[in-house]
Amino acid sequence: DVLPALLIAEVGPDLTGQSPDAMFRAAVPPLLAVLAHKARAAVRETVLWDVPVPVLPDPLGHRLFRFDPPARGLVLDPMGLEIALTGDRTIRVPAAPAGIEGVDGVVTERPFHPLHPELPRLQFAMYDSNPLSMYEAHPEKFGNAISLGDRPLSDWLTLFREALDLIKLTLPTWFDELKSTQRRFVPVGYLPERHLSASYREAPGIAYLTLCDHVLTVAEAMVHETQHTKANLLSFRDPIVHNGMTAWTKSPVRPDLRPLWGVLLAVHAFVPVSALHERLATLNHPIAKSELYVRRRYEVLQGNHRGMGAVLETADATALGQRMIDEMRVLHETLRLRTPPAPADLVLDPDLLPPS
Repeated sequence: DVLPALLIAEVGPDLTGQSPDAMFRAAVPPLLAVLAHKARAAVRETVLWDVPVPVLPDPLGHRLFRFDPPARGLVLDPMGLEIALTGDRTIRVPAAPAGIEGVDGVVTERPFHPLHPELPRLQFAMYDSNPLSMYEAHPEKFGNAISLGDRPLSDWLTLFREALDLIKLTLPTWFDELKSTQRRFVPVGYLPERHLSASYREAPGIAYLTLCDHVLTVAEAMVHETQHTKANLLSFRDPIVHNGMTAWTKSPVRPDLRPLWGVLLAVHAFVPVSALHERLATLNHPIAKSELYVRRRYEVLQGNHRGMGAVLETADATALGQRMIDEMRVLHETLRLRTPPAPADLVLDPDLLPPS
């Protein structure tokens, strides 16, 4: 809720139509909520935010406060966070996870749900402050409005937790990285047999995922969207490829032409998905015997090979980008050598992967 607003403010109003000042105003209240959790150790002076506050997300406290009318402002001090309400009323935010009850004009919501005991900062979120969420690049998708798709919350949490356990089993070191790479999965509807997902360069750590009926598909989506977060974060420090947005090529995973940067992102996202597939086979996991698994293993490997070829042929990489591409290539080639030939009766589209 803090970093996306600041990054979007840096880009300017052309991206969202919202002014940098509006984005700064959106970023400060959740920043103060985070600091309030460390107030006794980290806050040495009183900080006054004398600006109307309609909503105060506190993901670390697994809660969110709404104010109607908006609160007059916030005060952060070594004791924590105080809210200035209308009518000269003030109220101290209670220690988490308690809510604010019985106060006119204040509602406590619980939109943040923990997903795994080893990943305390990764949450399933029914709240999203990212103003880019409805900007959609995928030609078969129309934004990322929060929706459970008529499925109970318990179904989402169960399947997402199973997917994280599957990732931990197959990619344990990658799973450990989730402590610092991903913060929030946001639900955007239910599709029984396929999956659509999204993430944004200006909103690192947030991924928008649909629900489907197979844990492998959800695990794949978690891996590939988190890989996007990693590459996007790196791109703020280094361009990775100089011609990422000027060289265009056919995409291995999309039905439209894509700039090289999009293809690089796709391969970077799906090579570890192939590693997940390979590990399932090595473990003789029950999922590795399913028809879906067999098709996906070879589809993804084939798409990675096409995409890797396009990247190697086209990329004008920086020194850091070349290191990243080289490591992708080594992992991809290792996985190819470990993968047996595809079943004779498996027919794959030679030009395009199914949407994922």
